[in-house]
Amino acid sequence: MDKNLIVLLSVSMLILLSTHSAWSYFGQNKVQYRDFEWHILPTRHFDIHFYEGTEELAYLTAKWAEEAHDHIAVKLNHEMHKRIPLIIYGSHLDFQQTNVTSQFIDEGLQGFTESLKNRVVVHYQGSFADYKHLLTHELVHAVMFDMLYGNTLSPQQHFFNVPLWFAEGLAEYVSHFGDGWDPETEMFVRDAVLSEKLVPLEYMSYYGGYMVYKGGQSAVRFIAKQYGDEKLGEIIEQMRIARSFENALKKALGVTVEQLSDEWLKLQKRHYLPQYADIHEADEISKKLTDHVKDQTYLNMRPVFSPDGASIAFFSDRKTLSSIYLMSVHDGKIYKRLVKAHQNGGYEQLHVFNSNLTWSPDSKQIAFVSKNEGIDCIYLHDVEKNKSVNKLTYDFNSIQSPDWSPSGEKIVFSAIKEGRRDLYIGEIETGRVECLTNDRFDDMDPRWSPDGQKIAFATDRFTDSILPEKVFVDSTAGDFEFGDYNIAVYDLEQKNVQLVVDLPSNDKQPVWSPGGDHIAYISDYSGTFNLYIHSLESSEKTENYQLTNLTGGVFDPSWSRNGEEIVFSAFQDWGWDLFILEDPLNSKTLLPLNRVPRRASRDLAKSIDNTFKKITEWQYSKKDTLLVKKDEDQKKKKIVSAPLLSRASPVDSLYLRRSKKYSEPTKEEMDSLLAAPKDRSPRLYKPELSVDYVNGGLAYAYDYGFYGGTALYFSDILGNHNLQVLTNLTGSIDETDILGMYFYLPKRLDYGIGVFHEKNNFIGYAGTQDYYYEEREYGLVSLISYPFSRFERVDFSMTARGINRKLSEIESYTNEGLSERYNNDQFLFEPSISLVRDTAIWGYTGPVGGTRVSFTVNHSPGVLNKKLEYTTGVFDYRHYLRITRRHQIAFRGLFALSAGPYSERFRLGGPYTMIGYETDDKALQGSKISLVNIEFRFPFIDQVLFRWPLPIFFQEIRGAAFLNLGTAWDDTEKFRGISYQGGKPRLKDIKASYGIGARLPVAFFILRFDLANKTDFDAYNSKGIFQFSIGSDF
Repeated sequence: MDKNLIVLLSVSMLILLSTHSAWSYFGQNKVQYRDFEWHILPTRHFDIHFYEGTEELAYLTAKWAEEAHDHIAVKLNHEMHKRIPLIIYGSHLDFQQTNVTSQFIDEGLQGFTESLKNRVVVHYQGSFADYKHLLTHELVHAVMFDMLYGNTLSPQQHFFNVPLWFAEGLAEYVSHFGDGWDPETEMFVRDAVLSEKLVPLEYMSYYGGYMVYKGGQSAVRFIAKQYGDEKLGEIIEQMRIARSFENALKKALGVTVEQLSDEWLKLQKRHYLPQYADIHEADEISKKLTDHVKDQTYLNMRPVFSPDGASIAFFSDRKTLSSIYLMSVHDGKIYKRLVKAHQNGGYEQLHVFNSNLTWSPDSKQIAFVSKNEGIDCIYLHDVEKNKSVNKLTYDFNSIQSPDWSPSGEKIVFSAIKEGRRDLYIGEIETGRVECLTNDRFDDMDPRWSPDGQKIAFATDRFTDSILPEKVFVDSTAGDFEFGDYNIAVYDLEQKNVQLVVDLPSNDKQPVWSPGGDHIAYISDYSGTFNLYIHSLESSEKTENYQLTNLTGGVFDPSWSRNGEEIVFSAFQDWGWDLFILEDPLNSKTLLPLNRVPRRASRDLAKSIDNTFKKITEWQYSKKDTLLVKKDEDQKKKKIVSAPLLSRASPVDSLYLRRSKKYSEPTKEEMDSLLAAPKDRSPRLYKPELSVDYVNGGLAYAYDYGFYGGTALYFSDILGNHNLQVLTNLTGSIDETDILGMYFYLPKRLDYGIGVFHEKNNFIGYAGTQDYYYEEREYGLVSLISYPFSRFERVDFSMTARGINRKLSEIESYTNEGLSERYNNDQFLFEPSISLVRDTAIWGYTGPVGGTRVSFTVNHSPGVLNKKLEYTTGVFDYRHYLRITRRHQIAFRGLFALSAGPYSERFRLGGPYTMIGYETDDKALQGSKISLVNIEFRFPFIDQVLFRWPLPIFFQEIRGAAFLNLGTAWDDTEKFRGISYQGGKPRLKDIKASYGIGARLPVAFFILRFDLANKTDFDAYNSKGIFQFSIGSDF
């Protein structure tokens, strides 16, 4: 079942499914492809949840989480009130299956922290440095939630504004140990300043994305440097008291948000504008191939030359979806879209940010990685026929960066398996796979040499050797370093590794020159990522040359077969574009490295780390910690079992040395941090329900009685078991509506069971006579759902429903049939089946691309009473055609019918079906309905700011021009859709309306304003009908 719909289902179930909420029962599926067996590893402050294959990662997480906790506690001056559930996944594919959140997890989401249970959920993406940063980032959120909300269960405590720029900026600043800065943030902020796109803090949260993360990090770092680190925790504490960020800022810093923003913006300009004279925009030194501003795109990435030099394949989001395109090298025109993702289970996700494209040597095929059935596969795609011709499937958690061998017989790639990312070679014909680097170092971006004898790759290894498999649990663990990436070459004949670029920087994405005598790569040596070249003819690992020094950053280089050009992607003007650099080996282009490195060298880190040698180089001999076994000569030590690392990494020691907040830890303090007492060994996870959310209220009026409602939500830590109880008390206990639902979600097949009771009063009509009746419904419901993929599923439900209707005693009725129909008890069994397909892509106010289709059949067999037999079918088709990135045409076709003695009646009207008509319009009610909606959706107002009476900022206000055609009927023979008057056709039983509207996103809601006119296409109603509603576009 689509987990996004659980809450929606529960609410809709309160109306007992009788109004066919299935019409809108769409949503994509969160598929559980794996059955996880979970365990818990407790530490001092965390309960670490892990599963088979992530055991080593769990112990590393235990060490790093405790270190992060102590670091954050000092930064924010706060100790946690309770233990934090920490849930780890071994890959992004596994992470996407989590039920902790009902939202679908796209590729850009790396981790999250939810506030109800303060659960932290992270995944390992191949780099320990990135993983540690992600872990610390999310723990900052957990500590902030604890400071703000504590143990509250009431949602009212959450409804005050914590600006996103502060929340995410704080997490980024604190999680970058040391100076709170990194090359990626340098790139984004510098580009934003130089392109005049850096947003003032008072509006930044409305922009989302990188702006709140990187702009927020810059702003929080400014606060820490200008006012002191201690002010960060003080701001949060003042927020807890004042329930307002504005007031908290005034109390803690003595400035308003506007004043802080002004100080921060001025400093950024003073810092970056003088740099403009020494750096270049990409199109000043290279030929620009794409223009994301003109094309209204954001991503143009991963370009790669075809071996024949005629084409460039690349990823782009120019059609909303991330797709693979071909561009002519001759004239720069994009002439073909090869693959688009997000349309079926085969191409569910193209890994744009962590993988690449590669050509076959004959230029006839490209290879790329895409998610399929919960695993990554390498697809081989015929360029001329534009279809997939082969799919390589392996048993890995993740596959990245394939590269085709010069012989055409093999593909090298990096892959994650059981907590490590290594290099592998797969044979296309046989399917055999060989592991090249089976150790704990991170190995990525492999590229074949032109002669096929060597493979260049990026790695954070600090030695030329391939270390033993158990590097983290042998005696060298204390000297292990990670996170500084360099360029290495793997010799396939000698089966060894040689570091060829060893700089005090991060060096990645190597590509060979056609002659095999040079390697181009990207490096953050100068502070942001630029393009560099290393000559293999030199024996010096540090002899390198810088090709670019850009305002943004350089990524994804690809060298042409003739050696005359390098194509790359560059971040500039707040987006990615493609560029070609000509004659890269020209001596006028090459510049020797003469800039000061971004951070201290590895040797410096080691020398600083030696300061702590006395307190970090020690071994435990206690039974419940590390067991040490000595060789006979007692000169060598070997760790037999190591639940936790025996010492901090050099990166952390460097941080400890620099930080003024930390004093040198004693042996006892280190023991407390790293020890694993007997009661902290891993245990099997057993689900236990606990409260997520409680809300409700009760009131009394003498002429009405009691009224109010409650909402209670329970779940286990992993979100696999959900219990929801909703009540609505109106007047007396007898009038109370209640729904209780339980959902079981850990497997691919999901199910739910529930009970319900509801009582309502209705008005009906029989001929010219209105009548009143009360209706009570109660019963059981069961739900089963099986997803075929992220986009398709089948749903089953069975409802056992009792209905009691009574005519009002205050009226007398002449229609004798009314008394027979309504003064009785009825009982129905109602099975239902639905087929659903949903590939919709969502924008601010509704879908902007894709297709949604649903076909549902309900049937009541009339087991106890044949008069209660009916069959209902509903078909709903919606398609969203993108004209430009911001302009779409939306189409919906809906048809429903119900037949049988107890046939159901449908109704059209209102802002969600027939704008301009009321929902109780009797001309739009019947046992059969048909509806067509056509909308042209366009940008109306990008941004608007109101200064008075309160500063309010809105953005992405959308406009819509619509045409609606709808009809409802009972007797098909009497139905007349069109009539003729004076020889002219006009609508009769078919109703129509047209008009315009606006959609205004406000917080979690979308306000809809529509002005419609009715028409029969002969006469037009000049008096517009205004309707206001809340909800997204269809």
